[in-house]
Amino acid sequence: MNPRIIVLTPVKNEEWILHRFLSVTSQFADEILIADQLSTDSSREICAAYKKVTLIQNPGVCYNEAERQLLLISTARKLWPGPKILLGLDADEVLAADAMQSVDWQTMLAAAAGTILLFEKPDLLPRLDKCIRHPTNSVPLGFVDDGLTKHSALEIHSPRVPQPANALRLPLPNIKILHYGLARVRTQLAKVRYYSVEENIKKSSPLRHRRGWYGNFYLKQYVESAAGAQSTPLEWFVGWEAIGIDMRKLPEDALTWHEIEVLRAFAQFGERRFWLDPIWDVDWNERRLSALDVAGIPYQEIKYPPIIYRILGIALDFIIKTIKTLNK
Repeated sequence: MNPRIIVLTPVKNEEWILHRFLSVTSQFADEILIADQLSTDSSREICAAYKKVTLIQNPGVCYNEAERQLLLISTARKLWPGPKILLGLDADEVLAADAMQSVDWQTMLAAAAGTILLFEKPDLLPRLDKCIRHPTNSVPLGFVDDGLTKHSALEIHSPRVPQPANALRLPLPNIKILHYGLARVRTQLAKVRYYSVEENIKKSSPLRHRRGWYGNFYLKQYVESAAGAQSTPLEWFVGWEAIGIDMRKLPEDALTWHEIEVLRAFAQFGERRFWLDPIWDVDWNERRLSALDVAGIPYQEIKYPPIIYRILGIALDFIIKTIKTLNK
């Protein structure tokens, strides 16, 4: 008897892709556990339309991956005892249509309890006809649950499933998890600006990390130039499209929840705290005026970094880029 497949997904304002994610995930999962974090769009209503979904509330106001992962894992273990595979997928991560026909799918179902499951997660690019592959960088998104291992989670950039020491790590290269994040450039840029602000607030990374990793110059270069991009295999889509699942629509939000949270951070901590974060390539005052009816948005004009801070930021970027080049 095969173990249950339980998909664990945190959600906050994901209506742009939820129908696609839930339509696909309902084809292979026995249960889909969604932890909604105070969504203000139609995410909750969409979840209610899918019979395999169990919707729970994540009441946390702040971004905290550890809290939501521990909530999902503990709830899944309580609701569905017995043999199961836990798959930690975000809403913008969709199983490729050819995955279930691969030999790796049966290998996954037969894996022993305590096994960590590794998948390739290609990044789809804006027109979806190109992608960036990561065949040598498999991601631990699954765990054959032993019911005992505690999850060692982090507040940000956390592993999603338990990873016990000395556990078998099982690569499943023929099961692809398609990542739609980079396919929406504007929203992805809003997300990484938000991450930089969150890490500043949490003091979870030094400035050099935030500028090197989240710097919009580097992200734009990555997305727009798509160095090393490959053609996206049609077999990742056609099986789902054949049963009527839309795999290609990519709406962009005029104002994302990430941008609203950055504006709230300005109101709470002041803009000056973030003057060296790589977030100043957008018109925050335009976004502020679009969100004045939202609680916690500053009413006063956003003050941009003085010229000396901009010069210092450029110098830091040059140093970071030079160090990266020398270390290659």
